[in-house]
Amino acid sequence: MINRKLFKVLLYVGILSISTMGLSACTSSKESSSKNEQTQNQESTNKDSKKDEEKSSSDIDTSSATKKEDNAYKENKEDTKSISKKTSIIYYTIDKNAENLIEKRMSVDEVSVGNITRAMIKEGVLQKGTDVNKAKVKDIDGIRTLVVDMNSKFINPNQGSGTESLMLRAFANSMIKSFHVKQVKLTVDGEPYSGGHIILNDNQFLTYK
Repeated sequence: MINRKLFKVLLYVGILSISTMGLSACTSSKESSSKNEQTQNQESTNKDSKKDEEKSSSDIDTSSATKKEDNAYKENKEDTKSISKKTSIIYYTIDKNAENLIEKRMSVDEVSVGNITRAMIKEGVLQKGTDVNKAKVKDIDGIRTLVVDMNSKFINPNQGSGTESLMLRAFANSMIKSFHVKQVKLTVDGEPYSGGHIILNDNQFLTYK
């Protein structure tokens, strides 16, 4: 009788021990699985974070490159504007009474004797066909001077003395104002100017009047 009771107790204790061990193993397995999941999640998070950082860095680099390209475009655009920038010339015409000069200004690509001559031809101050042979700004006896040689059309034999004088004044004033010189040495086809009423000596200069 006693042996049966002892056997039942031992059997119960054994079953209880086995159940406890199984429960512990299950719990340990769950904890291990949970830890593995946490580790995997952490690694996945780290990878995603790293990708985001790389993407962010790439975006920053792209943005920086775009800004550099924009700046280069602006600089090129500014350079283009500088090259194509307009300037202006000052030239003189004669009033309808042939008594006084009228100052005018025109926007041009460059200040040149040719541009001034063409403007004066349109105004009727110089006759058609008038053109410049050569022109140069230089110092003569320390004075800033425009030395200019015109073609034969510059001389108009049909002008009266008053109109010829105004034409020479208009031409000289136009050159002096536009080129910022003090005087003009004028020749026609390499010779000192000699018109219908006015003759200039080789050492004679036209000044602003």
